Amino acid sequence: MTSSLKYQFYFVVLLGLSTVVAACTLVSKPLPASSPHSHAVAEADHACPDTRGWFDPATGVAIESPALIESLARQSVVLLGESHPSVEDHRWQLHTLAALYGRNPDMAIGFEMFPRSVQPALDRWIAGELDERSFLAAAKWDQVWGYDAKLYLPIFHFARQNRIPMFAINVQRSLIARVGEEGWADIPTAEREGVSDPAPVSDGYRHRLAHVCGGIVHG
Repeated sequence: MTSSLKYQFYFVVLLGLSTVVAACTLVSKPLPASSPHSHAVAEADHACPDTRGWFDPATGVAIESPALIESLARQSVVLLGESHPSVEDHRWQLHTLAALYGRNPDMAIGFEMFPRSVQPALDRWIAGELDERSFLAAAKWDQVWGYDAKLYLPIFHFARQNRIPMFAINVQRSLIARVGEEGWADIPTAEREGVSDPAPVSDGYRHRLAHVCGGIVHG
């Protein structure tokens, strides 16, 4: 069974995709003062009505954690954003994963950290065939991500201990660079690493990007 087919049978949790807005939308919590992202988060605090809690981003109303976890566990996909160097963000991700797994063990975890080319290393890790050092080497951690692996290893071990499939959902950095230089439309389909054309951009999404970027977003 291919990785793409496996996605049809699992509740999928996606980790990574670091934006201040995504992290603030899901849960608001201050980063350590030493974090390089702490200033950016502090500037965005006005968008978060409370700290260390969950709330509905559409209304700003606080949500009790048990009720929210029950609701999230019934979804098809859940995104857990992060600031990559934040210890607290990764602890929060692990705790949330554990809570979700307790309610829906038919789970898979997608990782922004890994390009699809290293999927075999993730499969071997879950199968118990690699120790930490061998896994990080096979997954080319230092080349594809580079943040301190200790931030992520508790999540990796949680997945392996519970035999939760881990999926690499990113593409090679070389493709990302090409998109920036040439534009997506000019990348031949055969060289897109299996990524399809994006959905049309909604007015609401364009407006949100303009708000984040502090200007007008075209396209």
